[in-house]
Formats: sequence, C-alpha cells, structure tokens
Amino acid sequence: MASATEEAPAAVAEPSDPCQGALAPVAPPDNVLCLARHSTDLNVDLAHLPTILSPELAAIITSFAVSTRVSLRVAVYFIESLLDVSQFSTRVSLSYARRFLISALSFARHAHTYPLNTHIILPASTDAFLLTLDKYTSMGIHIVQHTFSLVELFAMSGFYLTASAVQTAHHAAQESVTLLDGLFGSTQSSRALAAIIEMVRRELDMEGRVKGKKGKSKKMGLLGGLGMLTKAITAFACLQITTWERTRGKQKMIESDGCFPQRHLLHNLHRFMKYSSAAYGQLFLRVFGTDTSDYAFPSTAQHHSDSWAFAQYTGIPIECLLLCSYVDTSPMFDGHKAPPLVHFVAVDHAAEAIVLTCRGTLGLSDILVDLTCAYRTINVNQAARDGEYYVHEGMYEAALGLCAQDSRVHRTVASALAQYPTYGLVICGHSLGGGVAALLALLTAIPATSYTTTAPAHPSGAFVTSPASGLPPGRPIHCYAYGPPAVMSPDLARYTEGLVSSIVQDSDLIPCLSLGTLRDLKNIAVTMSEEQGLAEEVFSRVSPPSVVELTGRCLADWLVALVSTLRADMHNDKLYPPGIVYVMVRCQTDRQVLRRCTSVEERFREPIFARTMLNDHLPSNYERSTRLLLKGMLQEEEEAC
Repeated sequence: MASATEEAPAAVAEPSDPCQGALAPVAPPDNVLCLARHSTDLNVDLAHLPTILSPELAAIITSFAVSTRVSLRVAVYFIESLLDVSQFSTRVSLSYARRFLISALSFARHAHTYPLNTHIILPASTDAFLLTLDKYTSMGIHIVQHTFSLVELFAMSGFYLTASAVQTAHHAAQESVTLLDGLFGSTQSSRALAAIIEMVRRELDMEGRVKGKKGKSKKMGLLGGLGMLTKAITAFACLQITTWERTRGKQKMIESDGCFPQRHLLHNLHRFMKYSSAAYGQLFLRVFGTDTSDYAFPSTAQHHSDSWAFAQYTGIPIECLLLCSYVDTSPMFDGHKAPPLVHFVAVDHAAEAIVLTCRGTLGLSDILVDLTCAYRTINVNQAARDGEYYVHEGMYEAALGLCAQDSRVHRTVASALAQYPTYGLVICGHSLGGGVAALLALLTAIPATSYTTTAPAHPSGAFVTSPASGLPPGRPIHCYAYGPPAVMSPDLARYTEGLVSSIVQDSDLIPCLSLGTLRDLKNIAVTMSEEQGLAEEVFSRVSPPSVVELTGRCLADWLVALVSTLRADMHNDKLYPPGIVYVMVRCQTDRQVLRRCTSVEERFREPIFARTMLNDHLPSNYERSTRLLLKGMLQEEEEAC
C-alpha cells in the first residue's frame, strides 16, 4: 500500500457490495453476536428519573394535554361533519335551483314557439320577434347554467379552504400541545431532557478546578463556566487554524491497490444518499432538494404525501415503498412514550436490496436522542476480543427500538427479505439517521465467516444477517452512514469495517462530537484559566495586525508548541464514526476527491474549525458531492472509451 498525505487525491478500497450475495447457514453458529446491555432499558430507567417540573405539576400538564388532544379531535370531527353536511346541502340546493330556472326558461321558449305543422302564416315582424325571443331564451339558459356552475365552484372552494384551514389549525394545535407535554409533562421526553440538563450542568461544573491568582480554588457558576469554555474554544480554534499548515501533514490517507474510482462504490454512495435525503420529507425536499421538482404531493387514502415525495425523489415506484413511519399514528392516550425515529422501508430492484432508511434530526424527539450522549457499555462476542465496548446511549436505544422483533419495521423487513430470497439488506441514513443505522446494522449482523456458501446467488460480503436478529439469516448486509455522529469506541468502529461505510464531507463538525470532546474542551478551558491572559495573548497574536508576524519562525514555533500542549490535555475517551471512513474533499468548485481515512482516531480526535463546518453537514451538500464524484467517474469512463 502506498501512502499519501491529505493533499493528494487517493483511491478508495472497494467495500463489499451489500446487494450482492445470498448466503445460507449450514447450522446456527454457537458463538453468535451477543449484545448485552443493562438489565433495564431506557424506558424503565427514565421512569425513575425526575421531570423538569415537579411530579404533581407535570402530571397535571400531561392530563391537560391528553384531554386537550381528545377535545381537539372531537371538535375537528364535529366541524368536518358540519362542513360535509353543508357542502352536500349547498350542492343539492344549487342543483335544484339550476334545474328549476332552466326548466322555467325552457317552458317559456316552448310556449312562444308555434307547432311546425300549423298553416298559420305569420307576418315577417312576428317571425323575427319569435326568433329573437328564442335566441335570448337560449342565451338565458346558457347564462344560468354557467352562473350556477361558477357559484358552485366558489362555494366548494370555500368549503375546501375552510376544511384545509381546520386541518392546519388542528395539526398546529396538536403539535403545540404535544411539545408542551413533551417538555413539561410527565413524559419520557421531559425526563430525558431533565437528565440531559443535569448532565450538561455537571459537565460544565468548574467548581474546585479553576484556580485564582493565589492558587486557591475559584468559585464559578454555570454561566461563568460556560463563558470560560466559550473563550477557550475560540482561542483553540484560532490556534488550530493558524497552525493547520504545519500539523495537517500528520493526517494521512491511504491509496488502494485497485483502480480509482471503484464504479459500484460511487454509484452506491450517491444512490443511498438520495434515500437519506428523501427521508426528511417533501417540505425539506422543496426547500433543500437538489432537483427542480415541486414536491407538493397531497396525502391520499393509500399513501402519505411524504411517501409520494420519497418515491419520486429516489425514482422507485410507489408500490415498492413498503413502510413509511409518517403514517403510524401514535395512540391518543400514550403520549408519554417518545416516538420512534422516522424511517422508510423500500424494495430497490435495481440494487437487489431491501433498503431501510433512517431520518436525521428534524424534531424534538430527535434532538433528545442526539443529546442523550452518555456512553452505553455493550458486549460483542464476535469481535476480535471478547469484551466491553461503548456506544452512544441515545442512538443505541433508538436502534434497539427499531430492531425489536415485535416492531412494525422489523416485521416489514423480515417479510420483504422472505419474499425476495436473493436480496440483501441496506441500511442508510444521514446525521442522526446514519448513527442509528450503523448501530442497527451492528445489532443485526454477524461476520460472514460464521457461514459457508451453499449455492449462492451473489458473492458473499463481510457481514450477513444473524440468526439472532429474527431476519432471514445469511443475507448480505451493509450500512451507508452519511455525516454520522461519533457513535462507537475506536475498537468497535474497527470491528464494523466491512459492515459500515461512513462518508464525511470535508470539515463536517458532527462526526467529531462526543461527550469526550466536551470534556477535552473543558480541560483546555481549565488549562487556559490557570495561565492568566493566555487566551487574550492568543487572540492578539493571530489578529489581523499581527498576521504578518506569523511568518516569523519564533512566533510560529510558539503557536505550535502551545497547541501541542493543549492537545496533551485532550485525553478523554471519545467516540468515533463507525466502520470504514471515507472523506469527501472539495478540490475545485466542481470537483470532489474521495479518500479513505486510515487514522480515524487522529482525524476525528477534535473538531476541525472552518467556515464550512456547519454547512458541510447539510444533506444537500452531501448529495451534491456524491453526484460530483459519480459525474467525474462517468466522464473518465467516457474519455477512456
């Protein structure tokens, strides 16, 4: 293998194709993947935690929320019934009135028309009068017909707009009540939020760690600690940006022996990124979508509007969309439970795969999953060493909820795999969805070495579905995680190589964040506070008036030495992106380079502070980058031909 610095474009190793290969077990393995967790799940643990408000007040808010939801649904049902009755009666009344007037005009025309078989000779003036009368009578019938049609159109439009306004108001009221209940009621969300607030308060507690001028402990409240942390982060960002040219050479990428680029890898990266973007729903696609479609689909009795948008964006028939969690209605009296992560299950016949897509962060419950960032210890018996690993607790619990064998998504995936015996399983997602997808793949998969191939329809992959998962065993499985959060300990992330492909966009901030990162930054804040005026000195030396002095060797060495000293304090246990990590780096406006990262711990040990670190996380930018990679590959193939 030839190595190259991050400045040089590198080829990527081709991961196992999750859509190729169907393996059958010869016998259930004795040593299957076993994930042991705490004796109580998150629901039971949270039941013993306090809510944000007092238990009595929280219970009152929850009772009020339940009664309000019931009242709103009853009121909406009553209003819609009245609208239906009014619409029907208006339509019938207009129909009868139109028929009556048209009949009257027709009778008048008939009364002034002489029979054809009479031999009465009329004067020319009378004949002209009758012709004129007949003409105006026909015109009157025409006017009545179109006038009533126009009145009916406006009346029905008014009823439709009223019904739409009622539905919109009902949805907004329901969401407001649900948000109020989730934040302050006796709910799982409120308990989780209270636990998160307590954790943040504990992590930001600088009491006893900050020394004053005389070496004594300095009292500092939560706001003071937050201000000190903000100053330290700003100073460290300035140091990192200033010394980046001298330190980034240590972050190396590796070139593959294969031909760059690998065709099916880039196709899959772009293909399943479109799935991940489509999971955000049609409103998101309308605002941030990369194509020019309108995405204004209505909900029908058969399919939700977001189902139509998902099928349109991914290019699959609507019949191939097996499950959309948007249509799962939560029980009216069960609002204390957090809703599951939004997900879609589809059949991709072109890839010969069942695709499970998890949505990223787009709601309060998603934010709570993100912020439940404590480490959960698990056991993986099939890993290189039998022992304990740690993962992101909130995302692990979300993955457990999706892979539970009594869940609807599990039943749908199992049924689809049984219906298509030669298909594999692809799990994909962006941001939060990517992290949950990776953990879901870990819970579902087992190394393929536990199986032997018997008349395979496809080449085998590195991992297959496990018998313990409840899915048809031995199927190829792969996860594509785009901009995933840090969800696994480094040894567990190495174990999932071949199972998970993590794709990171340049300076994306999210894959670098974990609880250990916050603790590292807190250590930096303490170190800087012990050196009075250190942060201010950093600001003064890297500010524009002093930029010209950065060419001096002494100043540059001082900055590098300082940032190295601060990095020595960044020793807390951190989580990292799972599996094989690919980094998409923009070289030009319309050119992207894909590199495989070999030192994940070094690359993601700290956030990379850049102007685009937040913008790089948008799914639209991920999709644009994968499209440019695919476009470049196709252009190279055309030139080769």
